[in-house]
Amino acid sequence: MIDNVIAVLKMNGVDTDGALERFCGREELYKKYLGKFHEDKNYHGLFECLEKDDYENAIINVHTLKGVSGNLGFSKLMEYSMAMLSDLREGKYDNLEIHSENIREERDRIVALING
Repeated sequence: MIDNVIAVLKMNGVDTDGALERFCGREELYKKYLGKFHEDKNYHGLFECLEKDDYENAIINVHTLKGVSGNLGFSKLMEYSMAMLSDLREGKYDNLEIHSENIREERDRIVALING
């Protein structure tokens, strides 16, 4: 993880100010969670569930990914997760490929920013 990760994320549209508020201003704790983000099991679990058409567990994984994303200030990733969650809950599966691609691209972008 790069030293100035918070500044880099902020310059690239991440709501670091809001995230730091949720972390009570504790930058080191925020950085700790940023460093662990690439390991998030919900992201990987979501795509495993989608491959199996296990929509019930996909809902659980994408809901948690939405929450983690929101807490860390990843607004776009949270937005994409919310869109997928809404469709899954309503039994609408036609746009899952689009949602999946949006989530993958944004997650990869964030991980690249964190890792420098």
